[in-house]
Amino acid sequence: PYYQSRTCPEIVVCDTPKLSELDDQLSGAYHVLMKRLPASQSASLRNAQRAWVGARKQCSCDAGCILTLYERRIRELD
Repeated sequence: PYYQSRTCPEIVVCDTPKLSELDDQLSGAYHVLMKRLPASQSASLRNAQRAWVGARKQCSCDAGCILTLYERRIRELD
């Protein structure tokens, strides 16, 4: 049931400890930044994050691709 509603990148992230850790790190960085930004900039960040999720989907089940995207996005948000 859990996996039926998930995309391949989500499954890979959940099944790979390093990616799961990076997912938590990215989520934390995103939420901290969202709280700091004024509303006019938070909308832009939200749109950029949605675009990033779309790029992650393009990785399909390629853990290396997903890892690269996570590392890059975390650097962008820090």
